[in-house]
Parts: sequence; C-alpha cells; structure tokens
Amino acid sequence: MASNNRLALQYVKTTEGVTIEVEVGFLPQQSSPARSIYGHVYHITIHNLRDQPIRLLRRNWAVENALGGISLVEGEGVIGQQPVIQPGGHFHYSSWTHVSTVIGKMSGAYTMMDLEGGTFFQAEVPEFLLIYPPVLN
Repeated sequence: MASNNRLALQYVKTTEGVTIEVEVGFLPQQSSPARSIYGHVYHITIHNLRDQPIRLLRRNWAVENALGGISLVEGEGVIGQQPVIQPGGHFHYSSWTHVSTVIGKMSGAYTMMDLEGGTFFQAEVPEFLLIYPPVLN
C-alpha cells in the first residue's frame, strides 16, 4: 500500500440481497495530527440485488478509535435522503468522519424497507478501517 494521502481501501459485503461497497481515504484538509484529529472520507455504493424496490430509512454507525472509544451515529436516511433503489439499481453517496487516533474503524447497518412487501430488514455495512497513511511506513 502506498503511504501517501491518496491511500484508498475498499470493502464489500452482501446481506439480505443488498451489496454495500465502501471506499475510504484520508482527508488531510480535515485533519490535525498535532491535535489528534484524523479525518477520513468514505464513499458508499448500495446495490439492490433483490427483485423488489427498496428504500433506505435509517443509518446506524459505530465509529471506534484505537483506544476503544466509540461514537454512535444514527438517524434517518443518509445525507438528508431516504433513497429508493430499484431492482438492479444502486445509490452512491460520500461522507466523512474523524477519529482521535491514527487508526480507527467504522461499522454499521442501514434499516431498509422492501417497498412491495412492506417488510423491514437490515443491510450490514462492511467494517472498514480509518488509517492515517504515514503509519503504514
């Protein structure tokens, strides 16, 4: 892996007929190592492999630093939206977070609704690492 600010790691997980891809990278402009602030961008693509349209209703995240400190983030939708994803379609968005240690991780799930059956289910997000690139040297 390269040890520059363009480090990008990819993660993929499929649950309940939904594949979630995550690409994560370091954000130097949102970081201050002298103050123990390490910013990271994550790009999420949600693929609907089911035969029915689905709607993303809620997100639940756990952001963990290397010392075991955990921040829980939950709320309606993502980036102010509750997108409907058609069968075979996808939805993409980007967001960012920060941790107070050079390595951290995020995990979580989306609460989804099958729009034809009216049932709710959880689509798990693959756990992904938040790494300050110079630690990889």
